[in-house]
Amino acid sequence: MPDPTHQPRQKAERNAILITVFGNLIMAGAGIGFAIATRAQAILLDGVYSLIGFGLALLAIRVSSLVLRPDDERYPFGYVAYEPILNFTKGLLIGSVSIFALVAAIISLATGGREIAEGSAFVYACGATLGCFGVAGALHLWLRKNQSPLVRIDLHNWIIDGCVSFAVALAFLLAVLLPRFGLQDWVPYVDPTVTGLVCLILLPVPFQIIRENWAQIVARSAPAERIAEIDAILDHWLPRERFHQRELRVVESGRVLLVHLYVRINDLSVAECDEIRDRVWEELQQKYAHPALDISFTANPKWFRHASGDIEESLPL
Repeated sequence: MPDPTHQPRQKAERNAILITVFGNLIMAGAGIGFAIATRAQAILLDGVYSLIGFGLALLAIRVSSLVLRPDDERYPFGYVAYEPILNFTKGLLIGSVSIFALVAAIISLATGGREIAEGSAFVYACGATLGCFGVAGALHLWLRKNQSPLVRIDLHNWIIDGCVSFAVALAFLLAVLLPRFGLQDWVPYVDPTVTGLVCLILLPVPFQIIRENWAQIVARSAPAERIAEIDAILDHWLPRERFHQRELRVVESGRVLLVHLYVRINDLSVAECDEIRDRVWEELQQKYAHPALDISFTANPKWFRHASGDIEESLPL
């Protein structure tokens, strides 16, 4: 299970998450404040997103310290499941807010739009764009030297938020310019149109987060490319010419890569099995940040069939 001695790494990750915490707090306050002042639903949506991000970032600080704890009596397989659960919850919340805002935007369009203070809304959108890309830049620099699924998802979200804020700024600039061309009747439709487009752009993101993290929660097999990488390592130390029967199971749970291997042997000693296990473990540690390895060797074909899921022949009690 995860090594509990990575205190410097935990502290570094905590500091990176704190960037997201304070960034979301500032953006949430500014977004909700400007939304009240400008009556712009697109800005309110941005503020609510940031408020959700603030709350989940606080939880992420706790989760980041939990996932690297050693296993104990209550959690014999450690705390790694908390990470995909947190990300899954984040996807659900963002997806729910996006759907609600999309419905509200459609209703607003159908009822004549909404009057807003487009000049102030444009100023906010420009500031939000700079703020989002600033936080994204800081997280990108951190990830060049560190690895963290929590921080990587945060970086992805800040980049998307920055792009959306930039698009919103252009839309509000259009709202400022429309009256100069005699198109002031179209101004009330700008805000609900922007809100609807933002929701449609963002909706695939939470659904992707939900899908990926649900697969980890229910312990679905890791992606094929990850299994192929590990198979290549095993082929070096457990060549199929000598070890004809191998059963590999790989599961990703947050940042932890769980590798379970069952091998049928004929004439290996315990010391030789341990030597193979050491070599495989060393390569996994070099390639992955948080691997967890469990190799079971057996000379009994019944035990191997049982481990590989072939239980046509029942094991003796």
